[in-house]
Amino acid sequence: MATLAVALFVGACGGGGGSGGGSKGGATPAPTPGGSAATVTITPKGDLVHNDYTGADFTVMAEGTVAATNLAAGEVIYLRLRATNGALAVPSTQPVTPNQPFRFALRPNGELTPGDYAGQIEYTACRDALCNSTYGPTVSAAYSLDIWSLGEWSTIQRDSTHAGFVATSIDATRLNLLWEWRPPAPTGSGGQIYVTRPVTVSGYVVVLSGYTPTSGPQQSALYSIGEFNGTTKWTYAVPSGEYAQAPASASLINAQIFLQTLNSPNLLTSLDTNTGAIRYTMPRGAAANVQTLAPTTYANLTFYNAGAGGGELHAIENGMGKLIWSHPRTGPQAGTPAVRQGEVIYQSGTTIQIVDMLTGTLRGQINDPASDGASSPFQRSVLVLGSRGNVIAVSYNGATGAHPLSSFNIDGRRWEWSTQHSYRVLSVSDGMIYAYREGATVATLDAIDEATGLVQWSWSPPAADAQARTTGNIMLTRNLVFISTEGGGGDSFVWAIDRATRQPVWRYPSGGYVIMSGSRTIYVLTGPGNGRPSETLRAFRIR
Repeated sequence: MATLAVALFVGACGGGGGSGGGSKGGATPAPTPGGSAATVTITPKGDLVHNDYTGADFTVMAEGTVAATNLAAGEVIYLRLRATNGALAVPSTQPVTPNQPFRFALRPNGELTPGDYAGQIEYTACRDALCNSTYGPTVSAAYSLDIWSLGEWSTIQRDSTHAGFVATSIDATRLNLLWEWRPPAPTGSGGQIYVTRPVTVSGYVVVLSGYTPTSGPQQSALYSIGEFNGTTKWTYAVPSGEYAQAPASASLINAQIFLQTLNSPNLLTSLDTNTGAIRYTMPRGAAANVQTLAPTTYANLTFYNAGAGGGELHAIENGMGKLIWSHPRTGPQAGTPAVRQGEVIYQSGTTIQIVDMLTGTLRGQINDPASDGASSPFQRSVLVLGSRGNVIAVSYNGATGAHPLSSFNIDGRRWEWSTQHSYRVLSVSDGMIYAYREGATVATLDAIDEATGLVQWSWSPPAADAQARTTGNIMLTRNLVFISTEGGGGDSFVWAIDRATRQPVWRYPSGGYVIMSGSRTIYVLTGPGNGRPSETLRAFRIR
């Protein structure tokens, strides 16, 4: 909560001169204009200083005393508070007890985006509830708020955990569409437009969009779009014929955008977040068919599959793109590793591999009894870090076609459990895994106990909505599960399911891939459905 320190400033009222300096002992009372002969002195306890994450419903306390002498019988003192710069909401003018401490709760005035907010809390002693007449000059104490970002959505399922969890609560009933964005139409005769999974940096969302002409090579470009206005800040044109993948970003240290391109001499290109200019490139290596996905960043390091066929795991330093280490990787599947303090973890055949984050040295491995090492025809290898020192994988058995979720204790180097049902898409937080069940007759979300792998509850859309399947990803907040479903005709919805009541509290037509920025803007990437590419990005904010 707030840290308080005394620092007062007195503002003169109505025609009086002087600088209005204050003191820790309270303001010097001004002559009482008319009415009683009461003398009133306001002494705030001190400055208000508070640090918190954007979206938090915090409380800071405005405290102090109102000293009074010579009050007439039945005379009431009212205290009016005002916060300059509008960052804090103050209560209405209220009566206070003379010569006793006062205490008022102040909360954020609406949605405060990340940044520093500073102003004054002005205290005025009034003779009536409307403050038509005052006892003397206003007294001020400073306030300072440092509002932090929640962290940007930088890669597949948000960050190096790939858990898809944002540590905030959302009142979905107050979500409103802010803007829609579609890429420019293709020039000449072209195929269908596509827009890939977005990432965010401070104040912007970045997407790759392109099309394949009827004849000729693929054309694509990277777009940086303003978070609050939906306008394009810069565009980076991918060289003609190069196949680009969905981007990644780094925001905490050496902010940049990462773009991977196949059929190119360069596998990885780093772009400036403000201009889109190239910062550096990393070479492709021996083969064009690298099995890789968007990189994963942790602190000032970035990790991605590289080498011939994607058979190596690379670590680079983000500042200049210096290669720190490379480590042989078994298994042909595209993927990106999960990273926790000191360790990089990835799926390799029938094992979970754990290597040192700084050296690439193998620290250990865990056998996966639910996998026979076959390459899945659909599942890309993205491990998810759980909330209990475990990592969760989509196992695959080529003989049975099953692809259950499996949990592994990282420190204990052991398999824990595998689920009964098959899944592909998941998100996890606070001891619960949320996953789309495969093979269900209707679109089904399962909530799975992270300790046992057992389904605790399930949810499906109302039958009247005729939603046949789940689609897109899963995003979690502290109170909600965001999922998307689709009907046979391509009609779709994005839903917000309350984690406590297990009921939907919000939905919007056109579901897809859902992410959240560090400033709590929710983006939904959507398309016409039935396997056709996404083509529209929508931004939602609480109002």
